[in-house]
Amino acid sequence: MRSKKALFNLITSLILQIITAAIGIILPKLYIDGYGSEINGLVSSIKQFLSYLSIVGAGVGAASIAALYTPIALGENNKINTILSATKAFYKRSGYLLIILVIILAVIYPQIVDGEVSESISFLMVLILGLSGVVEYLIIGKYQVILTADQKSYIVNIVQIFGILLNSLVCILMIKSGFHVLTVQLTCTVVYVSRMFILIGYVKRRYSNISFESEPNYSAISNRRDALVHQIAGLAVFNTPIVIVTIFCGLKEVSVFAIYYMVISGVVMLVSAFSNGLMAAFGDILAKGEKVTLLRTFNEFESLYYIVMFWAYTCTSLLFLPFIKVYTASIKDIEYIRPSVAILFIIVGISNSIRVPSLTIVNAAGHYKQTKNRSIIEALINVIVSLILVRTWGLEGVLIGSVCSYAYRTIDLIVYSSRHILQRQIKNTFYKLINNFIIGTISLFPFFTIFKIQVISFFDWFCWAVISGIWILIVITLGNYLIQPTTMKNIFLRMKNLLSYNEIFKKVKRAN
Repeated sequence: MRSKKALFNLITSLILQIITAAIGIILPKLYIDGYGSEINGLVSSIKQFLSYLSIVGAGVGAASIAALYTPIALGENNKINTILSATKAFYKRSGYLLIILVIILAVIYPQIVDGEVSESISFLMVLILGLSGVVEYLIIGKYQVILTADQKSYIVNIVQIFGILLNSLVCILMIKSGFHVLTVQLTCTVVYVSRMFILIGYVKRRYSNISFESEPNYSAISNRRDALVHQIAGLAVFNTPIVIVTIFCGLKEVSVFAIYYMVISGVVMLVSAFSNGLMAAFGDILAKGEKVTLLRTFNEFESLYYIVMFWAYTCTSLLFLPFIKVYTASIKDIEYIRPSVAILFIIVGISNSIRVPSLTIVNAAGHYKQTKNRSIIEALINVIVSLILVRTWGLEGVLIGSVCSYAYRTIDLIVYSSRHILQRQIKNTFYKLINNFIIGTISLFPFFTIFKIQVISFFDWFCWAVISGIWILIVITLGNYLIQPTTMKNIFLRMKNLLSYNEIFKKVKRAN
């Protein structure tokens, strides 16, 4: 059952990330064409500022999910209900506080971008974009917690897919029809948050024994403060770059940053989809003390993940700039073709993605307190280096700050998870990384010696993406099969069993 749920989580997560990435590519282009680079930069910038405000509820979800693994595994409904009631109470407080902070930001933000867009637009845009975060805390959060902890992230993913598709369809139609940007954003936000009705209905129907009105067990999620430290540090690491660019470089530079970030974050999301939903499965294994199963499963997961990761970034190294050239061909208000920015973004993406298997197992084990100081160091490195270099090197300086912080934390996570949770040799992970890097580099030789990628349209780019994608996947898969044949055979066998056509629909029904 655990493997089946993990499979559904993985498939739906992959679909969700592909759709999110695709929409993330389509909408910014429409915003730029319809309203200009300043508005695109404005929306991207405000979203990052709002993400900082989300710290008011940071740690609650992660701590609650970790606390629920054991009672769910043991079927202890009373403990589940007391934890969920505490979760609801914390989210409610966070939602009210977030409302106040959003209003404060709406007043302050227009002063930050003074002269680039009108104060009324920036003020109202903050309020509109902040609405979805308020709904997440006040209504949706507690339902997502129980589904995630019960290894049913695929339900959350399906609802997210529905919300994103409907939201994007409305947004595209309204932009094409010439509606004002505030009207477009407000309508799309309302449409997106309406997905809560589906999520609430599912939980109430499937979890009849669940109650959010029991006596709250606040001590069960007392490590939310440690999880909060991690999420605050994560916000600093992931969102500080665009905030620093907003303050020191202006909204047009934010738009450039956002376009490159859009592409690389799409790659990161695609790769991460192969880990999303597995944290609960690892949490279940750890709760039951299945040491042998943990090591075997993690080894197979890590091997498969790095194959996917190096395939994705090897393709990206070939196709990144050609895509940017086609995507921004009609945009003339600022220069978007910057090879140095593309290279640094790829390094940032790789540095970020390498950590995912180790981070997954650390979070599944609930080791927030043990690793919080490390996450603080990562955030400090990011912010300090970025602030020092941004005045001299602009976007590139900010990205170098990200590379420095990711490099430190990624190595630290690999070492920590291997020594303190998996209790295995660190070289296992580095061996896989080095091998995949070499194989990925070898797969690029034909494109540097025989073929030269030249594109003038999205169709040209798509054709090259298919050709290079298939070739690189074959080379990396065969290379791994030659280097670690036993692990690869186990992965293929597990995938064959899980994807059996005759069983898949039965598994879906039983998992629900």
